[in-house]
Amino acid sequence: MADEKWSKETFENGYTSGKVIGEPETDNSEWEVRRLEQGKLGGDLEEFFTQGVAPLLSPDYRIVELGPGRGSWTRALFSVITQGEIHTIDLQDIRPWVGDLISKHPNRLFINQVNIGEKQYECLAENYFDGFFSFGVFCHMNLTAIEEFLITLRKKLKKKAICIAQYSDWEKGLKYCETSPGNQYNENAFNILFSKYKFEFEMLRARSPMEKLHILIKKRLQSKYPEPEISSNQCFWVRNDKKTMGKLLKNAGYRIIKIDMGFFKRDSVAIFEPR
Repeated sequence: MADEKWSKETFENGYTSGKVIGEPETDNSEWEVRRLEQGKLGGDLEEFFTQGVAPLLSPDYRIVELGPGRGSWTRALFSVITQGEIHTIDLQDIRPWVGDLISKHPNRLFINQVNIGEKQYECLAENYFDGFFSFGVFCHMNLTAIEEFLITLRKKLKKKAICIAQYSDWEKGLKYCETSPGNQYNENAFNILFSKYKFEFEMLRARSPMEKLHILIKKRLQSKYPEPEISSNQCFWVRNDKKTMGKLLKNAGYRIIKIDMGFFKRDSVAIFEPR
């Protein structure tokens, strides 16, 4: 599906989830971004952070954040990491977007811009970090790239480091986007996926083994479902689910604490630690 070149071009102006914590403000564009993101995901971002993420962190933690973009989650993390460090890695130079954080935390924010195809992440010290956080990144990375990154990341983490990562979940996403609010916020994206991946989605919709067998017969004997042809600039949502992500994490050397924190109707968020 999506690759690093696509991600860098698509998020040229930086990914943002808006202002993820704090009260709504009238005529605030960052709040409007958050409102739209919450509609797409089917969950409350502040609730996810304050109830799900913050309790897992300590003020003196050293955290790796993958794909901070315009710093939505970096700002939220700093509300908890009041003594420790946050080391960001991104394909973009995020400094123009996080000037306030650079000024406020000059000795605790470390910004690293990496190249397309980066494998070793030598900018990160080994056995140094207490945690890892990523939101809105793994859903755009193919499964091989996710696994390769996690294998490299494991060397950078201390034993028992807490890791939190959002990822795409086709099974949850299909159910959510067949409902009225889910379809309203994700209509364009899912129309592309529904039209290109009819076989996959019919298999997800099947409610019994016999239904799945019937769909497989149609595919193999009647050639009802041609192989999807989808351009790279439309490959924005990686085919993943809880079972696949679980295998991937285990292969990369992690123990799964929770495969889905359960805060969102469309995507899943895993908690895991190095073995």
